[in-house]
Amino acid sequence: MAFGCAGLLFLRRGSIVLGAVMLGLAASAKNEGLALIGVAAIALLVTTRSIRKVLQLWPAVAIAVPWMMLPVDWTVSHV
Repeated sequence: MAFGCAGLLFLRRGSIVLGAVMLGLAASAKNEGLALIGVAAIALLVTTRSIRKVLQLWPAVAIAVPWMMLPVDWTVSHV
C-alpha cells in the first residue's frame, strides 16, 4: 500500500507521471493496486474534467499489464 499511497499523493501534487509509476508498482505488488488505478483515473477525470490528464496514467497500465499476463503458478516446478 506504500506505493499506492505515494502514487495518490504525487497525483494530488500534480506530478501525474510519477504518480502513475507508483500506482503501476502498487498494481504489480497487489491486486488492490489494479482497483486503485481505476479509482485514481475516475477521481482525476471528475476533478480535472480532462481526459488528457487521465491518459497520462498510461505508465501505470504499462507496468501492471505484464504482471497480469504471467501464469499464476510460475514458482511451482512441475517435476
